[in-house]
Amino acid sequence: MRHTFNAAGTTFTVDTRYQAFSGSGRHHLGSELTVAVWDKTTGENRVIRKFSNVSQQLAEAKRCLREIRFLRHFKGHDNIVRLYDFEMNFRSNGDFDEVYFIEEYCETDLRKIIRLECPLSGMELLAFAHQILRGVNYIHSAGVVLQDLSPDNILISEAGAVKIAGLGNSHLSVASNGDAGQPVNPYQAPEVTLRYDRLSAAANVWSVGCIIVELATGRPIFNATTLSNHVYKIFELTGLPSEPTLSAIADAELRDYSLSIGSITRIPLTKHVPSADPRLLELLSEIFSLDVDSRITCKDALSHKYLDDVRCHADGFVCFPVRSTERPYRSNSDIGLWAV
Repeated sequence: MRHTFNAAGTTFTVDTRYQAFSGSGRHHLGSELTVAVWDKTTGENRVIRKFSNVSQQLAEAKRCLREIRFLRHFKGHDNIVRLYDFEMNFRSNGDFDEVYFIEEYCETDLRKIIRLECPLSGMELLAFAHQILRGVNYIHSAGVVLQDLSPDNILISEAGAVKIAGLGNSHLSVASNGDAGQPVNPYQAPEVTLRYDRLSAAANVWSVGCIIVELATGRPIFNATTLSNHVYKIFELTGLPSEPTLSAIADAELRDYSLSIGSITRIPLTKHVPSADPRLLELLSEIFSLDVDSRITCKDALSHKYLDDVRCHADGFVCFPVRSTERPYRSNSDIGLWAV
C-alpha cells in the first residue's frame, strides 16, 4: 500500500512503511529532491531520493538506472552509501514517471562539517582521510571512476562513518568563469581541466587530496573564480608542467595562457597546510603530482605511513569488476573504466 505526503516543496508517493520526519525536507545536496523518513518496518531512519519526469528525460533516466546498478554492485561496503530499495510510479500509459531511491540515513556531509569552521583534531582528519581512501579504492578496484568527488557527495552516517554517494551523473554546483564559459571545479585534477590526459582513477586521487586539505584548513586549496586562476594556483604548488605536457593541452586558450606564464614562484605545501603532520604532507606531495603515472594510487596511499595508526584488514577489500558492452573510459594503463 502506498501513501502520499508533502516534503521539500513537493509530493512523495511511496510505501506506507515510510513516514516523513516532522518538518523534514531536503536532506543533502543534489539535483533530485531528498527527504528523511522513518521506516516503520525496521524501526530505522532512511533517506528517500525522488527523481521526477524520468521517462521524459533520457539523460536523467540513464543516470537513474546507472546509479541503481552501481549502488547494487557496491552494496555492503562500509564506506559507500547503501541502497536498500527503489520504487517507481507509473503513468496510465505505462511510462514510469517517478523513481524513488530508499537509502541509508546519514546525519550530515563533509561540506556541512567544513562550514562549521571547527578545526578537526589530527585523529579526526586521519579517520576521514582513511575512510575516503578506502571507499574510493574499493570503487576503483571494480574499474569505476567517479566524475564528481567532492565534500558534497561524501556523507557521514549516524555512527560517524564516511559514506561515498553521488554514483550517478550528478554535477557539482560551481561558479562559472569568464575564460571560456567553463565551470571552475576546485576538486578537478589538472589533466581533466586542461585536457592533456583522460579521466582516470588518478583524477579521483587528486580530488581526495583536495578534500583532505580542505578538511584540515577549512578552505579549498585551489580556490579560484576563473579557470585560468585555478590553473595558476595549481602550478604554484606543483610547478609548471613540461613543455610536451603544455603543448598537449587541448583547450587552445588555456594552452596559450599556460605557455605564457614562463616562470612561477612555487608555494610549498607547508604554507597551504601549516602545522600538518609531516607524514600527511608527504602523502599529499605524492597526491599532487602533475604526472598522472607518478601520482600515488588509492591502494598505495592506504599503505602510506600516515595511515599506520588506523590501518585494518578491510583496507585490502576489492570488488569484482563491472562488466559492460558500453565504451569505457580508459586509464593510462589502458584498463577499461566506468565513469560515474
